[in-house]
Parts: sequence; C-alpha cells; structure tokens
Amino acid sequence: MQAMTKTTYLPPVQLLVGPTDATERVALQKVQSLICTAAGCARCTICCSLARREHQQLSWLAPEQYGYTHASLERAYNAITYAADDDKPSVIVMPCAEQLSAATANRLLKLLEEPPANLYVFLLTERSGMVLATLRSRCIEAVVAGPTIAAAEVVPSALFACFTALTINPALVATLHKELAAITPHGTITLLDGLLSHWYTQLHEDNDDAPAMLRELMKAYEQPPLSGGTTLFWRQLLLRCLALKRQQIPYS
Repeated sequence: MQAMTKTTYLPPVQLLVGPTDATERVALQKVQSLICTAAGCARCTICCSLARREHQQLSWLAPEQYGYTHASLERAYNAITYAADDDKPSVIVMPCAEQLSAATANRLLKLLEEPPANLYVFLLTERSGMVLATLRSRCIEAVVAGPTIAAAEVVPSALFACFTALTINPALVATLHKELAAITPHGTITLLDGLLSHWYTQLHEDNDDAPAMLRELMKAYEQPPLSGGTTLFWRQLLLRCLALKRQQIPYS
C-alpha cells in the first residue's frame, strides 16, 4: 500500500474484514502511515517498532482464552488518555473483533461514537457478520482480499445476485450452476459475510425483506456446511430465502 501523506483523511474507526494475515498487514500499514514521520516508510526505527507492536502510540490488543475481557481493554483506555494529552496520534488495533461480547462492547461504544481527535481504532475480523451489530454500525467497513483468494470466490456474482434480488435471473442460471458446484468452505464464509453486510444495509433502509433475510443468513452462519456438503448447503439456503419472498409471510 502506498504511504499516505499527512493530509490524507483516514476514518477514525474502521472495521477491516478478511483473512487474518491480510487484515493485520493492512492495519499495520495504516498505523505506520499515521505515526511514522515519513508517512509510513516501513523501514525506519518507528515503523520497525510498530511492526513489533512495541511503540508507545500503539495499543495492539488480543483476546484472551474466552474473548475480550474488561481487563484486556485497559490498554485501550490507556491509549485514550495518551491521545487526550498529546497532539500525536494514538492507535488501537483489535483483532478477532467477533470475540467482543455485548458486555465488553458496551464499554467501547462511546469511544467509537465520539473518538478523541487524535485516536484511531481498527477492528479486525474474518467474519463481519459475527461482529455485534452495535459495533458494525459505528465503523467504516472495508473488505481486505487475501492474495490467495480467487476473484470468483470473493464474490460469486450469480449467487450474490440471487440472494440480494430474491429472484433468479434466467440469464444467470448457467453461471449459478457453475458457482454452486465450485464454491468452497472459505468462499461460503466470504459470501455469507457479503450477504450479511448487504442485508444489514437494507435493514437500515427499511427494506421489508431484511429482518427475515438476516435471520435466515445468521442461522446459516451458525450452522455452516459439513465437509462435502457446500453445494447442497447453498441450494437449500437459496430455496428457503426465495420462499420467504415468494410466500410473503411473516418470519417467526
């Protein structure tokens, strides 16, 4: 990623979605662009200390055995204090954001709604749909593609179109069959994340289909396909979602 200039605007609260190594790499590049005096050269003493997670302006957190706890967030609040007392930027990075429980997330909400002027927060996750909606709604979300993911796996276009339009375009049937046969377990998680993101947006726009679709997709997320059952998983999920639209019945 090209180093940012000091005048480049960077949203103060971001949710980076993608493979762990990719989101951590991008988060580090963003951190270096903010703190490095050469706008993220990746070579100087500052950038090297940031890469080791040792710089005083960086709080790179990690969940404990059972997720984030109140104690594990203390470094974040130390960073807030530092940002309030200094003109230099401070950054909090939280990998595995889906492990933030409702209790610990509540402590972060005010920070995410009104971050201090010099504080930046990056939440990282592989599965955006598993991050609490109260956190997602306060973040600018960006998808980070891993270098080994094929383009057809990132966004299976025909499948995505069927689940967002809630109809099957006859012109896409041949492509749909190919995507159903080829989709992988990793592609399943990627597509579910994209669909959840789409329908969360539709929920905020008062789309009548959104509540039912979100419930159906979350059920699918919590019960992923067994080995060798990915194609059947998607066929059945598509039929259920199309039936919700076709029958136009309340979802219970």
